[in-house]
Amino acid sequence: MPEITFLEVPFNEKSEAKSRGAKWHAEKRKWFIPEDADKTKFEKWIPEYESEFTLRAIAPFYLIVATEICYKCSNPSKVITFGAAGCEGEDENESVPVKFEYIAVLPYRLKNFVETNYPKYYLDWSNTTESFYYINHCEHCGTVLGDFFMHHEPDGAFFPQSPEDVKEMEVIELKGDGFVKLNAEPSWGIMGFIMECATVEKYQP
Repeated sequence: MPEITFLEVPFNEKSEAKSRGAKWHAEKRKWFIPEDADKTKFEKWIPEYESEFTLRAIAPFYLIVATEICYKCSNPSKVITFGAAGCEGEDENESVPVKFEYIAVLPYRLKNFVETNYPKYYLDWSNTTESFYYINHCEHCGTVLGDFFMHHEPDGAFFPQSPEDVKEMEVIELKGDGFVKLNAEPSWGIMGFIMECATVEKYQP
């Protein structure tokens, strides 16, 4: 299946994008380029990043699965992020457990894994950061569940307050050694607590 190219189309330019042949993806709520279309017609809306990858996570590399209560519909929703044993080039923090937020670019195989297994976690526009990053969405109503609250507020999905909170999370080792390239922001501190209390499982395809 060919990879879909999603577009960054401002609200006031949606009519222009549609007239050029862009299609609307109802589930992702984003415009995209049809497979047989001429991509040059959409160049102004194709996302560009200053640097594709900004860091290398040091394996073991983990998938973290937690639950967040949607602030809009009040239903529990499965949410994900990633963590690692360390982050290359961070000096004294290089070997300190780290989790990642505001992830803008994933390597190809990890991107495919996410799209297949966690379709509610996808690249979307954030009004808060004024940028695109991989954002969790409510499984029930599609509401954006942004990174800041879940990573930085006590009792947020990725900010557990007790060992019991951690036990309710899933920590799955996706890669046992080497590195994983990302475009993301590293976050230390709470990941050490998560790793102390979590039962880590190895990924089983």
